[in-house]
Amino acid sequence: MLKFLFRISFVSILFFGLTTACTEDSPIGGGTTRPVEEEPTGPSIGLVADVNVVSEGTTVPPSSSFTVRVSAQAGEAALKTFTVLENGAVLPFSRIQYSDTNVGANPTLILDETLKTGFTWDITIMAPDAPGNIAYSFEVADDNDKVEVVFLGITVEDAEPVAPTSSVVEEPPYFWGTKTCGPNERFEMRIIADGGSSLIQSVTVLEDGNPITDLARLQANSTEFPANPWVFSEGQSNLDWVVGIRTSDDGNNHVYQIVTTDEKGLSSTVSIEVIGLPTGTSISNALEGKLLLNQAGPAGTGGMNLFTGESVGSSSAEAHIRDEGIDIEKTNDVNWNQQISGVNGSTIRTLGNQPETFSFSNIQFTEEIVNLFETGDDLIVQNSSGRFITPFVLVGDVFVVQNGGNYFLLEVTKVNVTEADNNDFYEFSIKY
Repeated sequence: MLKFLFRISFVSILFFGLTTACTEDSPIGGGTTRPVEEEPTGPSIGLVADVNVVSEGTTVPPSSSFTVRVSAQAGEAALKTFTVLENGAVLPFSRIQYSDTNVGANPTLILDETLKTGFTWDITIMAPDAPGNIAYSFEVADDNDKVEVVFLGITVEDAEPVAPTSSVVEEPPYFWGTKTCGPNERFEMRIIADGGSSLIQSVTVLEDGNPITDLARLQANSTEFPANPWVFSEGQSNLDWVVGIRTSDDGNNHVYQIVTTDEKGLSSTVSIEVIGLPTGTSISNALEGKLLLNQAGPAGTGGMNLFTGESVGSSSAEAHIRDEGIDIEKTNDVNWNQQISGVNGSTIRTLGNQPETFSFSNIQFTEEIVNLFETGDDLIVQNSSGRFITPFVLVGDVFVVQNGGNYFLLEVTKVNVTEADNNDFYEFSIKY
């Protein structure tokens, strides 16, 4: 009987020992036991995706700003600090702006009791001014010094720069395209310019590719240019200027350009070609002349006196030009050579290259006629008598004739061809 009770007691003791061992850490090989402790729950943090905020990797231009929305929640302990880092270093607070205006430092201590359990902040960050791959981390810590971090990768990359744009307002009273203007005469162009990827920094006015140095010739909205180029103290996003330019005093043709340049050195240009109105001695003689031809025609009509416009004999001492007669080997209907030449010391030249705006009627000064002769082309074909002769004469042809100190401008206004006789003739307008 005693032996049975002993066995029961031993089993009870063994059972109790086994059950208590389940709540203790029993080291292998013996030693002191200790209780098991559970890790306290730390904070959580994440980036919120929404419109106009960045929640995942993206590309931004240098020195630009981007915004993230950070949401943090406390675990078992209250939130204590929040830090923004850039490539592992604490980001200067001068480059951060919080939606919570009470935040004034980085790292920031979380002192507001309402924020110790959690917060959601919009944080605007200014990116570096140099291209590169940047790692941002947003770190929250609690009173147990438990730390949680969320990361964001940003690529800073130079975007393709966009140049400014500029245009000319094409409506009176402003100038555009090609215009005629006298020497020392002011004209106005209205310019509208918009910045591209950078602000507008300066405006330069060029004459034939060179900046105009006489600032008295330049105005913008009735204000004289302080310098050319005019560099602004602050960049401008756009311009709407009436630019006044006084032309050169030489009376020549010039191309004027207005160049708008931005802070990156990119530019846009508008231009106008101004045809100068020359000054000089006004033409006092403008008349109509009729040269009857040919040498087989009426006597005394094969030449012309350019002072009077009257027909004279082709061998007359009063003649300045003469007709080249007929080809006797051809029939009357096609025998007229329809060419002229100079006589009595006259030299005939055809016009050199002239602008499309040139016309006989626009010539106002004798100096212009002299210039047309000096820039004209010599006749290159000679007849059997050694006279230089013109090409086949057509209506609209213009010739310049020099005889001594006299210069004549001739325009062919009519060519009359007769088939049955030799009464063919030209008619000219003459200026000298």
